[in-house]
Amino acid sequence: MTAGCITFEELESRTNEARQARWETSSVVARSKSKERVDLGLLSQAAYQTLVLKHKLHRLANRQQDVIERLVDAEFFTTRTKKEITEIAARIDDLVYYERGVLEDAQKLGMVTRYLWDAPLIKLGNQLEHLDSISESLHLALDDKTAALMAMALEEVTK
Repeated sequence: MTAGCITFEELESRTNEARQARWETSSVVARSKSKERVDLGLLSQAAYQTLVLKHKLHRLANRQQDVIERLVDAEFFTTRTKKEITEIAARIDDLVYYERGVLEDAQKLGMVTRYLWDAPLIKLGNQLEHLDSISESLHLALDDKTAALMAMALEEVTK
C-alpha cells in the first residue's frame, strides 16, 4: 500500500473510533452530572476512565491526521471512480458528525476534565474543520453542474 492510499476499512475504523469516543465522553458527562454522593471507588474509577479517554482522544487525533494526509495526496483521487469518491465523502461526513458530537460532549464537562483533554480536543477540532472542508470539496466536485460552473469560472480567470 502506498502512502497516498486509504482503504474504506481504514476510514470506517476512524469513524468507529470517533463513535466510541463520543459514547465514552457521554458516559463521563453523565457521571459528572450525577447528583448522588460519589464514593472514593467511583471517584477513582471516573479519574481512571478520564485518563483512558484522554489517551484514546490523542490516538484518534493522531490517526485522523494520517487520514487527512492521505486524503490531501494529489494522486489519491485520480485512480478512484465517482462511486468510490461518493462513498469516501459519505464516510467522511459520518466521521465529522461523530467527532462534532465528541467535541460537544466534551464542552459539557467540568473545567478540570477539559483541561486534561485540552491538547487532543484542540487538535481534533482543527482537523475536524479540515475534514469537513475535504468532504465539502468532494461533494462539489461530484456535482456535474458545479464542476461545469467552476470550469467556466477558471476559463474566465485565465483569459
